[in-house]
Amino acid sequence: LASYMRAWELADVSEFIAPVSEAVRLSMPPLTTWYRGVDDVAGFVEAAIFAPSRPHGVRMILGRANGQPAVATYAPGPDGSLMVDGLQVLDISTNRSTIAAITSFRSPDLALICGFDPTVVTSSRES
Repeated sequence: LASYMRAWELADVSEFIAPVSEAVRLSMPPLTTWYRGVDDVAGFVEAAIFAPSRPHGVRMILGRANGQPAVATYAPGPDGSLMVDGLQVLDISTNRSTIAAITSFRSPDLALICGFDPTVVTSSRES
């Protein structure tokens, strides 16, 4: 999961492709739109998330939600601090080598309910 998190933090789609399966699925409840397959998922992630977040990327903190690996996402708040803005629950493939599905919730409250911190401290090199 470290390489997945690094891809988001670098906003690097080529890094993003490495830890996900060829048949990866991305859903974003409550939206009914979903993406399937590495090309469609990577295309969406690049256009909708990575490109707008450059050069800073998306900060992530690893944890668990509903017994599964999960990451909270953090974005700059009005004062520049990193504030929780979402939660991704990850399904790992049966051979445990790739991420098979990403369920992304744009809900800070859900991340907080799952025990993630509301803010994270940035180091001086990140500012």
